[in-house]
Amino acid sequence: IRERALGPDDAGVASTLNDLGLVSCFEGKYAGAEPFLKRALEIREKALGPGHPDVAASLENYAMLLRATDREQEASTLEARARAIRAGRGRSPQP
Repeated sequence: IRERALGPDDAGVASTLNDLGLVSCFEGKYAGAEPFLKRALEIREKALGPGHPDVAASLENYAMLLRATDREQEASTLEARARAIRAGRGRSPQP
């Protein structure tokens, strides 16, 4: 309903998708959670810009899912991006 009302690229839609992904993840439904978290991240990057704190939150949530599914390297990459955003460095993580 929210997507029809606000459009597919709205930040509010991303928040709802993020929440659905987290619920699925916490229930152990990882395969169902990933499309929600991935889409939420994509929408937030597009709607808010790559350096927005909500993008960092999406990166952290997606990384949590990746760690739960033993995809450590992918998770580390997303976590590094989130740290860079939180440190004010946007998309370019510094070593």
